[in-house]
Amino acid sequence: MAFLAHDIWFSTLALAASGITAVFWLLCGGIRLRRTPLDGWLALFLLTAVSGWWIAANSVWAAAKLGVLLAAALGYYLAAGLPRQRLWLAAGVLSGATAVVAVYFLLAHDWQSWPTDVALLTRLGLRWMAIRPFTDLPAVHPNKVGGLLAAFLPLLAVTAGYAVRQRRWPGAAVVGMAAALSLLALLMSSSRGAWLALLGGVALSGVVGMLAGRGVKRPLLLLGVGTAVLLSGAFLLTSAGQLAGGDLSRILLARQALHLIADYPFTGGGLVSFGPLYSQYVRVIPFFFFSYAHNLYLDVWLEQGPLALLSFLGLMGGALALLLRPAAADEEDGLPLLRLGALAGMLTLLLHGWVDDALYGAWGAPQLLLFAGLAVALSPQAEGAGGTTSWRRWLFVGVSVVGVGTAVIFHRPLLSAWYANWGAVQMARVELAGWPTGHWDDGALARQVDTGPFLRALAWDEANGVALYRLGLVALGRWEFETAVNYLQAAHLLRPDHRGVMKSLGYGYVWMGEYDQASSLLQQIPEARSELEAYGWWWGQQGQRELALHAETMASRLR
Repeated sequence: MAFLAHDIWFSTLALAASGITAVFWLLCGGIRLRRTPLDGWLALFLLTAVSGWWIAANSVWAAAKLGVLLAAALGYYLAAGLPRQRLWLAAGVLSGATAVVAVYFLLAHDWQSWPTDVALLTRLGLRWMAIRPFTDLPAVHPNKVGGLLAAFLPLLAVTAGYAVRQRRWPGAAVVGMAAALSLLALLMSSSRGAWLALLGGVALSGVVGMLAGRGVKRPLLLLGVGTAVLLSGAFLLTSAGQLAGGDLSRILLARQALHLIADYPFTGGGLVSFGPLYSQYVRVIPFFFFSYAHNLYLDVWLEQGPLALLSFLGLMGGALALLLRPAAADEEDGLPLLRLGALAGMLTLLLHGWVDDALYGAWGAPQLLLFAGLAVALSPQAEGAGGTTSWRRWLFVGVSVVGVGTAVIFHRPLLSAWYANWGAVQMARVELAGWPTGHWDDGALARQVDTGPFLRALAWDEANGVALYRLGLVALGRWEFETAVNYLQAAHLLRPDHRGVMKSLGYGYVWMGEYDQASSLLQQIPEARSELEAYGWWWGQQGQRELALHAETMASRLR
C-alpha cells in the first residue's frame, strides 16, 4: 500500500478534520436532518457510488472510498440542517478544523526530499524544518492540501471579517489565526493550480456580487458562472505544465483518461480504479504510476459512470443556484457576506477540479459536498424540496422519449458497448485482483479471462475498438501473437492515439520478429527500450530463447 500512502494519509487527515467539525456543530445544537432541494441528485450520486464499489476489482479499497463518500453525504446533511442563526458559529468551527490540516502539513512536510517549484519557498521550508518540533508524521501530498485549503480560505476570510465587524475580538483572533495558518500552508505547498483556482474563484464571485447588485437575474448569473467555470477550467487544463514524475502533461493525461472512460461507458470502472486501470491498460505496466486523473470531473466519470457525473454536476449546479439567489435587503446577521464566501469557495473547488482532484481523487475527502450543504442552509427555500413543476415533468417526458428513440435506432452499437463494458469489468477483476504485482503475467491470468463478452460485442458491432483491444491483450498474454496482432491492428485503426493499443501492438510485432513495424510504434513509447532489455532476461527465464532474442534485437534498434 506504500504507493498510495500519501493519498491514504490525506483522506485520514480530512476525515479527522470533518469529525472535529461535526462534533462541534452537534454541540452547537439545533441541527436536524431534513429534506433538501438537492436530495434527488445526491441520491443518484450515492447510488452510483454503491455500484462503483460493487464493480471495483479491489473491493477493500472501494469500500474505504465508499465510506468517505457516505461521510461526505452526512456532512452535506449536517451542514444543510444548520439553523441560520448559528451559521456564523459553524463557519468559525470550520475555520478551526481547516487549520488542523494546515498545521499538520507544516509539521509533516519534508521540503528537502519534496522541494517546491519556487526556490525561495524551498529555502524557507528548509529553515522551518530546522527549528520546528520533530514529529515524524506521515507526509501528505502538497497539491491535495493546497486544493482543500484554497477552497475553504474564502470562507475563513469572510468569517474573520465578520467577527471584526461585530467587535468579537476573541473570535476574530482565533479565526484570523486559522486563516493565516491556512494561507501560509497554501503558500508553502507551492500548488500553483490551487493558487490560480483561488484567485479565479474570488474574482468570479466578486463579479457575480457586483452583477447581482445591479439587478441581473439569477438564471443569467447561473449561466454566466457556468460558462466562466467551463472556459476558465479549460484554460487552466490546457496551460498546465508537466506532471511530476511523469512524461506527460495534464491535458494528455486527460485524453488518456477518456480512453479508459470509453471502456466503461455504462458502469464506470469502479471506486479507486484509476491507478490499476491506467497502469494496466494505458501504460501497460504491472506497477503503480498515477493514483488519479488529476481532474475531478474525469475521476467521477471514470469511477462511477456517466450518471455519477450528471448527478455531481446537478448537485453543484443546484447549490450554485441557491447561492446566487438575490439576498434580501433586510437579511439578518450579515448572511449575504457568508453566502459570498461560500460562493467563492465553491467556485475555487470547481475550478481547481480541472487541474487536480483534492477532494475526490484516490480515497477522496468528506469535505466534497460541504459547500452544497452550506448553500442549502443559507437559502430561505431550504425548508423543503418543493413540488414537481410543469417544466420538469415535460423535461422528463422529453428526455425519456429521446432516450427510447436512441435505444431503438442505435441498439446494435449500444448492445455492443454494453457487452464490451461488462467484459472489461470481468477482465479487470481477474487481472487486477492482486495489483500491483510488479511482474509480467506469464499467461496464467490471461487464460482465466472470459472472452465471451468481447466476442458478443463484435457480433453486434465489428468496429468496437474496446473489444478488439481487450481481445488483443488476452491473446498477447496467452502468447498467441498472430491472433493478438490481428486484433490490435484493427483496434489501432479505430483508436490510433491510444497509448496502450500502440504499445501492445508494437510488442506483438516484436514477438513475431517484424522489427520495422514495431519500431515505428515503440519509438513513441519512452520506456520501451528498457522494458525490452528486461524482457530479454524474462523470456529466457520462461525458456523462450527465440523471444528473448527478438527482445534483445529490438532493444538494440531502439538505442
